[in-house]
Amino acid sequence: MKGGENIEEVARRYTDLEPFGALDGWYTGCCPLPGHDDGGREQGFYIFPPGLFRCEECDRGGDASDLERLCGSYAELPAFGEESTNGSRNGHRDTEIRSSDLGDGVSDELISRFKTAKQATEEAPEQVPWRVRPYVAEGSITEIAGKIKASGKTTFVCRMVECILDGKPFMGQETKRTSVVYLTEQTPTSFAEALEDANLSEREDLHILYWHDMARASWPQIVASAVKKCNAEGAGVLVVDTLAVIAKLKGEDENNAGKAQEVMAPLKAAAAEGLSVIYTRHDRKSGGAVGESGRGSSAFGGDADQLILLKSPEGNQRPTVRTLETLGRFHETPARLVIELTDAGYISRGNDAAFAQKQAMSAILQTLPASQEHAMTTRGVIDALLEQGIKRWSVTAALEKMSEARTIMRVGRGVKGSPHRFYKPVPDDEILSSETTTPNRKKEFHNPEEPEGAIPSTGDRVDGSDGRSNERPAAPGRR
Repeated sequence: MKGGENIEEVARRYTDLEPFGALDGWYTGCCPLPGHDDGGREQGFYIFPPGLFRCEECDRGGDASDLERLCGSYAELPAFGEESTNGSRNGHRDTEIRSSDLGDGVSDELISRFKTAKQATEEAPEQVPWRVRPYVAEGSITEIAGKIKASGKTTFVCRMVECILDGKPFMGQETKRTSVVYLTEQTPTSFAEALEDANLSEREDLHILYWHDMARASWPQIVASAVKKCNAEGAGVLVVDTLAVIAKLKGEDENNAGKAQEVMAPLKAAAAEGLSVIYTRHDRKSGGAVGESGRGSSAFGGDADQLILLKSPEGNQRPTVRTLETLGRFHETPARLVIELTDAGYISRGNDAAFAQKQAMSAILQTLPASQEHAMTTRGVIDALLEQGIKRWSVTAALEKMSEARTIMRVGRGVKGSPHRFYKPVPDDEILSSETTTPNRKKEFHNPEEPEGAIPSTGDRVDGSDGRSNERPAAPGRR
């Protein structure tokens, strides 16, 4: 191979190439590799950034030097370990780099692309161009991993897509409105339920391609077609759900770093077009931390800008609750968050400590007696809530906070013989019903986690009700 030649120059010596789709640096042609069945030399050979080739038919790939070795100049190399005419041994690269081997054209072009740190900073946007703040950015790749059939990856993505299509907040954070192209491994029957659950059934700005419609296309063809569809529809988001199935990885392919890089290359090219690329990936059976839990090679996550891990939280939690762990290139993205799926979509419940304390507060209100006579000790409350999977530290912190806010009442001096005991106040309506004279000003009790004047959320009300009033509405004209 001549010094400095790129993959396109090498490939054009052995086959005719033509541009492939709308992707910059992508070409296709008949496979020039030796041993490929002549009857099957169709347009299954591709070259693509960053300087790689791949033949879908004979299942071979590599870089420019690999292509030259297979097709030409390395065909007459001696066997491994034998000495060549220049004194080096095959199988061991000559590590001496000569300036004459570097070439001129490509080197000059690359040198002209270098920038100073100041230039790079000035050319970068002042703020991250979020598509879904702070998880999905424009021109980036986001991986969403989780246990197969258990973590709710598709549900999470579909709810996100719903918000993107309308430009409405997702988990309380802003989104930027755009159309979406969605590649799914599911059948129309099963995916219809996911669409209906996310209120997407009637959308005309969500463009879906099912797995059976992609069955005969290669992975590069699928991505190129998806990018072309995005351009035609003005869509700013491309979803691949799930990556391994749609990229047609077989057997041990997922564990092969080279295969992983080949799969990620088209997605990186799509992101370079300005698209927000989101793909899902299954966790391995043993699980693991974010960035390590995904099934197969770590090269997948290495090429992604944001890694998101969806999993069920520890303890006896509601089935709608998930923890969201993230690892990525943007400082704004929180490392860990507790979220919950509601009828209105996903909402943030804060970090683990905040969520645990809210749960403890709700459980305390449901557990404590309404009279001082039956007040429970700290130990009694802890034991009762431990049975519900609520940890000791969150119970003690919640008791302290609720006592200070007078959401619950604490009696006793907190010493031996006079331990702290807790009960919840008698509801206001019972106080009023028991009074026979003009009632005094009532003392109001509130959840310290709720803002002053706010209506307590269901399960957090002092009286244990669902927040609905039992009073009849006043007649028109009356207050």
